[in-house]
Amino acid sequence: MHTLYRAARVFADEGFGGLIRRAVRRPFRRKRADPGAFAREAIETQVAAARIEYQRQTDAFDARCRELGLTGLDDHYWYHSVDLGDGLITPGDYDYRAQVHSFGFPADLGGKRVLDVGSATGFFAFEFERRGAEVVSVELPSLDRWDMLAAEREDIVREIAAAHNAPSPVAGYDRHLDGPFLFCHARLRSKVKRCYSSVYDLTLAKLGGEKFDLVYAGDLLMHLFSPLKALDVLSGLCRGALMTTIELPFSGGPTDQPLMSFRGLLNGTEGRTWWMLNRASVEHLLRRMGFTTVGVAGRYSGIVRQAWVPYWREVIRGTP
Repeated sequence: MHTLYRAARVFADEGFGGLIRRAVRRPFRRKRADPGAFAREAIETQVAAARIEYQRQTDAFDARCRELGLTGLDDHYWYHSVDLGDGLITPGDYDYRAQVHSFGFPADLGGKRVLDVGSATGFFAFEFERRGAEVVSVELPSLDRWDMLAAEREDIVREIAAAHNAPSPVAGYDRHLDGPFLFCHARLRSKVKRCYSSVYDLTLAKLGGEKFDLVYAGDLLMHLFSPLKALDVLSGLCRGALMTTIELPFSGGPTDQPLMSFRGLLNGTEGRTWWMLNRASVEHLLRRMGFTTVGVAGRYSGIVRQAWVPYWREVIRGTP
């Protein structure tokens, strides 16, 4: 994944021309080769490897479920790959197990309270717990609570339920979000607490009455109508570090200026990614929330399984 990330950083800092110049300078480049071929070849290689690994992981999961007598999981959606022990690993669209060291999380979270917002299958919540933290995992209470346009909400919810062969939106929610998390929670004998709420509606009262030493929002801001409002809420729950991620490369303008790019037309009417925020914009937002030390805590990259597209991320951390 390092090749993917280097290509993204060059693109972000120097544009496609810079990517070409870097490729041209490679000593083993053949004359007249396509200047962008190296980056494309690297991505194609990573995608091919990801397809093979995903199929292997899916087959292994299905086989191990049969051996253990686990049923009723065929229509579950695994957002994360989670190692549940006993040879059982969920085949998630995102497998962060080999990358989690790049996020900049403290190795020891013993005695700390951690809030994982937008937890999905729960990889990060369980990882924080493994590091010793008391963890609260936040997820929406129903499919229709995602930030979606009112005119599209009914169709999107119905399509998600249908994708999971669910007879109702409630059953669709269980197979898409809650069921996978609860399955992992039970297999791990986890003590992570689950809070069902929109990020906008979170309060200390809902979360146990005590602020958190670490609030992790992950790939959240890009999916929200109101990133500023969400950060305002989360900062009020935080007594330590707040961490979130941004997409790379940012192609909407100078990366040293605080900018947000609207993404709501790029994926068609079914897309639920609304914004792309650059590093400067998130740093400014966190400083406005009162965090005095703000910067990049880590970087990682990978392939989104099933969509088979590469992603690059930076983790931005703010501390008091």
